[in-house]
Amino acid sequence: MAGLSSVSEAAPCATVILTAAQVAVIARALADAEHYRRDSAAMWCAACAATHGGVCPGHVAFVAPADEYRHLAGELAHVLAKSAGRGVPAPRPA
Repeated sequence: MAGLSSVSEAAPCATVILTAAQVAVIARALADAEHYRRDSAAMWCAACAATHGGVCPGHVAFVAPADEYRHLAGELAHVLAKSAGRGVPAPRPA
């Protein structure tokens, strides 16, 4: 089992216990959410599609959570690797 401690602005420190399989599912969900945020902006916004970074100034707030999703997926992968788990996809490069 992988134990995760997380601190958020809204709550004091909490410990969550997940199995390796649960961590893998969460990591895949985070990867899907990241792809959705990054890819969909360029699909429906011509300014985002034309921008080198893939996001125009008007959609920075929409795409910003993708970085948080990738960061959390990386943390999960690290925790899982420490517990000798397998199957967590590495975060996709930006």
